[in-house]
Amino acid sequence: MQSGDGITDDFQRFLKSLDPKPQSTLRCFERGDFYTLHDSDAVLVAREYLLNVSLVKHYKKGGFCHPYISVKKSNTDFLRFFLLKRQYRIEIYCASTKLGRDNEWVLKVKASPGNLSSLDDLLLDCTNSVESAWLSALNLRYTEDNVVVHLACCDRESRRIICGKFVDSIQLANLETAFVQLESRECLVPGGLLSTTDEGHSKGSNTGDTVVAEHLSLIFERVGVLVTEVKKSDFSANDVTQDLRYLLNRHGKDQSVGAACSSSAIESKGVLTCLGAIIKYLDLKADESNAASFSLEWLNLDNFVRLDSAATRALHLLPGSDDKNKYHSVFGVLNNCRTAQGQRLLVQWLRQPLTDPVKIDERLDMVESFVECTGIRQALYDDLLRRIPDLQRLTRKFQRKRGCGLQESVRNFVKFQEMVESTIDLDAIQRRNEYVIRADFEEGLGELKTKLDEIEEEIEEEFRRSARKLNMDPGKSIKLDSNDQLGYFMRVTLKMKQEYEDAQKSIVDEVVRIASGYVEPLLELNAITALLDVLVGLAVAAVSAPGKQYVRPRILPRSAGRIVFRQARHPCLEMQESISVIANDVHLEQGRHIFQIITGPNMGGKSTYIRSVGVIAAMAQIGSFVPCDSAELIPLDAIMARVGAADCQLRGVSTFLAEMLETSSVLRAATAHSLVIIDELGRGTSTYDGFGLAWAVASHLAGPEVGCFSLFATHFHELTSLAQHMPGRVANLRVMASVNRAADNGEDTSDLPSVVMLYKVEPGICNRSYGLDIARIAGLPDEVIHNAEAKARRDEQLESIWLRLDNETSTETLNNNPAKRVCYDPCVKKEVCSNAVTVADNLRSEILRILERKLGDTSLSDTDSFGHELSKDTKSALSNLIETTGFPPDFLLST
Repeated sequence: MQSGDGITDDFQRFLKSLDPKPQSTLRCFERGDFYTLHDSDAVLVAREYLLNVSLVKHYKKGGFCHPYISVKKSNTDFLRFFLLKRQYRIEIYCASTKLGRDNEWVLKVKASPGNLSSLDDLLLDCTNSVESAWLSALNLRYTEDNVVVHLACCDRESRRIICGKFVDSIQLANLETAFVQLESRECLVPGGLLSTTDEGHSKGSNTGDTVVAEHLSLIFERVGVLVTEVKKSDFSANDVTQDLRYLLNRHGKDQSVGAACSSSAIESKGVLTCLGAIIKYLDLKADESNAASFSLEWLNLDNFVRLDSAATRALHLLPGSDDKNKYHSVFGVLNNCRTAQGQRLLVQWLRQPLTDPVKIDERLDMVESFVECTGIRQALYDDLLRRIPDLQRLTRKFQRKRGCGLQESVRNFVKFQEMVESTIDLDAIQRRNEYVIRADFEEGLGELKTKLDEIEEEIEEEFRRSARKLNMDPGKSIKLDSNDQLGYFMRVTLKMKQEYEDAQKSIVDEVVRIASGYVEPLLELNAITALLDVLVGLAVAAVSAPGKQYVRPRILPRSAGRIVFRQARHPCLEMQESISVIANDVHLEQGRHIFQIITGPNMGGKSTYIRSVGVIAAMAQIGSFVPCDSAELIPLDAIMARVGAADCQLRGVSTFLAEMLETSSVLRAATAHSLVIIDELGRGTSTYDGFGLAWAVASHLAGPEVGCFSLFATHFHELTSLAQHMPGRVANLRVMASVNRAADNGEDTSDLPSVVMLYKVEPGICNRSYGLDIARIAGLPDEVIHNAEAKARRDEQLESIWLRLDNETSTETLNNNPAKRVCYDPCVKKEVCSNAVTVADNLRSEILRILERKLGDTSLSDTDSFGHELSKDTKSALSNLIETTGFPPDFLLST
C-alpha cells in the first residue's frame, strides 16, 4: 500500500524501527523536491510553522491513521525557523540506494542550533538572517558556599572563541548573564550535571549540588538554550592546547598563539575541558579551512551591563519569536540598518550595553557626528550602505589570512577591483544580465567571441527581418530572447556557446582561487561596515523619532550617584499608531530618592513608567540618543527586573515560585550601581504573605545593605508607609487618574467612563483603588459590580477593625504596656507572661465571632452606631477575661 506522497508499508516499518527521539528533535525524510515529516513532527510543523493543522495528511493502514506533512526542500526558512527560533535539532534522512527503497534509509544531516555546519549549503541563501549560532560548553566545580563556573563559547561563522572562569552563587545569576550577553543557542554539559538526585552526581558531592542542578535547568529554560548532554569523556583537556595552536589565528590582533595558550584562563583545566568538548562536537579540526582562522577572547562580565533574561523580556530589548509589529521591541525602533552584518551588531550591542563611560562617549560622539552631518548621513543611509552585501556570510568558506586596517584594505581592493574589471565582461551583465569572462582576457576566448558575435548579429538580422515580415514592432510586439535550455528562441545551435562556457570555466576557477586570498580584508571591511551601519542607523532613529528628536545622554561619574530624565518617553510606545504618549520626569538619587514606590490604578501607566526608565538607561549605555528632553545618568553595572511571571509547567514550577526565584537572584546580585525594576511583587500568594514579602524585599533593596536605584510598582497601598520608616531613601509616586463623580449627583453617566487615566506621574500616594471602576469599564454586569461594592465596603471595615485589634492585643503590646507592671507578685508575673499569647488569641476569637454576627445582621452605613453596639456586646466577654487571666482591669478595658 502506498499514498500519493510515496508513504509505503516498508517506510512505516522503518519509521517504527528508529530509536525514540527527544521532543526537541525533528526528523525529515528526503523525497525528491520535498521533505516529509511524520506523526507528532507533522502536527508540530503544521501548527507552529505553517499555522494550519488542516494541511496535515494521513496514511491509513489497518485501522490506524498516521499523520504526515510535506515541505518543499527549497523552503530553507523552514529549517532556520526550527533551528534558530524554536531551538530544535534537525535530522535529515535520505534513501540509501538510487532505487530509494523505503526500508533502506540513512542519516544524511544532523544539525543543532549551535552546529549548523552540515546545513551550510542549504542555509547559504539566508544572507539576510540576523541570528547567530553560538555554541557553549559548561562545567561546574562546587565549593562549600559557591560554584566555580567554567565556560567556553564558539561561533563558527564569525570564527570567534570566548572562554572564561568566574565564581557564582548557587542561583547562578552570573551564568545567566553570560548566556544573555553571548546569545548562546546550545550548551554542551557533561552527563549527570543536570541530575536533580544525589545518585546523578559524583562521589563526594553534597546536597547543594542538586539545588544548583535545579537552578541550572531553570536558567536554561528561561534563556532559551538547548541543552545537549555529552559523555563526560568528551570534556577532556588532553591535546586541547595543541588543537588551539592549530585553530588560532597567528596574526590576530593583540594576541599571539603562545600568549593565548599560556593565559591563566586557558591554564584552568575546567576551561580546557569545555574547549575540548566544543572542538570535538563541531569537529573543527576536520575542516582544513579552520586552520589558523579563529580568534580567542576572554570573558569579562564586568565590561558590560549585567542583564538577566527577565530584564531582557520585560524591557522588550529584542523581538520575540512571535512579534508581528516591528516597533514592539527596542531593536525594532533602533534598527535602521541597511546590512545584515549591521543588524547582527545591533543585537550584540543591545545584549551588551557598555559600563565604561569612555567607550560609551566614543559611540555617542560618532552618533552625534552623523546626527549633525545631514548630507553624509543621508548619502550613507539612502544609497551607499544598502549596496553592501553580507560579506561575512559570503566569505565564511574562505580561509582567513592576515587582517589589515581600513586604508590598507582600500589599497588591497584596488588590485582586486582591477582583476574584476579585467576578467569580467561588465557590459554583458548590463545588456543581457549574463556573467561571462571578457573575450580579450585570453586569445582563444577572443576567437570564439568573434565567431559568437557574428552568429548573434545574424540572429539579430533575422529577428528584424521576421518583425518586418510580420508587421510587428521589434522589442515590443515581437521579442528576441534566450535561455540556458533553448538558447535563442530562433532555434540557433548552442554548440558555440557551450564551447565558450567550457573555455571560461578554468578561468573562473582561477579567479575564485585568487579572490579567496582577499578573505581577510573582506572580513575587516565587513566589521567596519557593520559598525558604520549601526552608528548611522542610531542617528537616523534619533532624528526621525515622532514628535521630539532624541537627545544625547550625559554620562556622569559614578560618584554623582543619580539618574535624571526630563520628559522621558517610552520609545516603543511612541512609535505605535493612534497613541499619544505622556512624558514624565524621572529622578533617582542616592541619599535622596533612590527607591521609589509607584501606586495607582490598573492601566494607569505604572508598568510603562518603570519600564521606560530601564529602556532609556540601556539605550544610553549602548551609545544611542534617548527619547527625553534631557538625560543624565551614571553608568549602571546591572539592569534587573521582576516584572510578571509565567509558569514553568514542564518543570513543575508555579508562577509564584518562578517569581520568588527571580526575586532571589535580584536580591543577591544587585549593587549600589544597579537599577532594579519590580512590578506587582507578591500577587501569587495571600494578601498578608504577599505584603510581607513586598515590604521585606523593598526594605532590603532600599537599605544600606544594597542601596540600589529601584522602581517598585505595587497595589499594596500600605507599602507607601515605608517612606516614613526610611526617610531620605524611599519616596512615593502616584499615577494620576480622573474619576467621574456625575453619578453621585444623579446624572446620566451611561456614555461617560467612570475613570479616566491621565498617565501622569507625580509625587504622592494613590488614596484609593480603582479596581471596581476598571471592572465597570470592562463591561461586567451591574449586579455583579453592586455586589462587589457592598462586599468591598464590609471587608474594608472589618479589616480596619481587625488590624486595630491585632495591634492592640499583640504580644509585643502586652509585654510593653505599663499597666502590666502593676503585678509585682512573681507568681502572677510568671502567669501573665506565659498566658499572654493565649489571652490575645481568646480576645481576638471572641470579638471575631461578634464581628461576624454583626456584619451579617447590621447595616454598616453608620459606623459609629455599629461601634457602639459592638462595644456593648463585647463588655461581658472582656469581664470574663478579667476574671480568668489575672490581667489588671484598666489594661484590658483600655485595649
